[in-house]
Order: sequence, then C-alpha cells, then structure tokens
Amino acid sequence: MHLLPRAVEDRPMYRTRRPVPTVRQLLRHRWETARTLTELPGLAATMDLLLRRVAPPWRTAPLPRYPAFRG
Repeated sequence: MHLLPRAVEDRPMYRTRRPVPTVRQLLRHRWETARTLTELPGLAATMDLLLRRVAPPWRTAPLPRYPAFRG
C-alpha cells in the first residue's frame, strides 16, 4: 500500500533509471494481474473495484512487456 499515496502525482518509480514505469503504470499492472487470480476471489474482486473506480482517470499507458518476453 505504500505506492497508492505516491499515485497522486504520476512520477517515475526511480529518478535515475530509464526506462522506468510510473507509479500508476505499476499499480494498474499489479491490479490487472491480481484481478485474474481465481483462487482468491475476494482479492480479485477488490482489484476489479480499484480498476473500475480508481484507475480510469489516470489514463496511463499499459506497462510495456519486459524486453526478454517481447515477441
């Protein structure tokens, strides 16, 4: 939960590394991933709620795939 307060201003996760995701990109990616956890329905429902109520105004780009996994 330490990332959520930092999402008020969408900044890069690290000041010195590039390329680096923004806080909002990382949160959205984690929420989208956790939403698919069918073995944890309560967590999945919470992540779905966050994605529907918190994330829409952010208008963040999807987190790019890690270079080793790009097609």
